Amino acid sequence: MSVSLVLLPLAIALAATVGSSVTVVDVIREHRQKKQTANTTLPSIPTQFSDISLLEKTLREHGMSVELHSENELSCTTGAGGLTYRRNMAGEAFAVTVHGVSSLEELLGELECLQKEYGQNVQSYTYERLIQNLRESNMTLQSETVLEDNSILLTIDI
Repeated sequence: MSVSLVLLPLAIALAATVGSSVTVVDVIREHRQKKQTANTTLPSIPTQFSDISLLEKTLREHGMSVELHSENELSCTTGAGGLTYRRNMAGEAFAVTVHGVSSLEELLGELECLQKEYGQNVQSYTYERLIQNLRESNMTLQSETVLEDNSILLTIDI
């Protein structure tokens, strides 16, 4: 007997679950439309980032220098402004505060890339954990297919 699983990219899963909530990118776009410029500080905005190690990894892979203040706070600087990620307790999603914005356009591009890269890191982490758990459970991976939308179809013999 076999079972098929689909690992969706995070962006697709989040769009389905939080569809109407405001994102960091939405807030930046709104500020850009209002023509707010240099040294703008944006209000704290909820993100989908909840794993601090994956967030730190994503920021570092994106070429940012990251300061880890605690398991619930980290900060970094982009060419377009500073980012501080905070949450009240482990397991919650982070909120980001953006400060010292020099270019809303550049910041918007950076944040869109970060969201995509974080989603890819979550998918990769999930995939690796699933494969490890399959090995430990003596199950075998029958087939693996990467679909057009970058989701992964896994067929597992159980």
